[in-house]
Amino acid sequence: MKPEQLTMKKTTSTARSNSGLQSCKKVSGENLPKLPSAESTAPQQKTFVPVAKFRQAYDALLRIVQVDYNACVYAGEVYNWRQIAEKCAQELGLIDCKRATETDRGWHKHALNLARAQIEKSVQREKDLAERMGTKKTSAQTH
Repeated sequence: MKPEQLTMKKTTSTARSNSGLQSCKKVSGENLPKLPSAESTAPQQKTFVPVAKFRQAYDALLRIVQVDYNACVYAGEVYNWRQIAEKCAQELGLIDCKRATETDRGWHKHALNLARAQIEKSVQREKDLAERMGTKKTSAQTH
């Protein structure tokens, strides 16, 4: 391959991943359905979205899980990260796409599974960081 082709591929790949990264704010906002209130006991139905929004949503969750989690330094940051990750994972679980490929569905499932695993690990990490920093209270103790 010529260097120009490599650059183009990288730029294209970066552009796609950046759109997913920027959609993190959109995931919790206008692009996805609002979550029903806690009082609602009706089963939640999936909302169908276009392929681009479907991909942006799972890209955003992967970004949150793989990048943002590792950027957390203090227990409070881990707590805030967990709140955001839980909300994004819940919202991602409520969407589907009629035209998604098997690859898209695989990434969707992978993002949800990875998020669930990382959310579980974050509780222990938050406690460890709180002990290391000498913080008396962790979010687990306050909730």
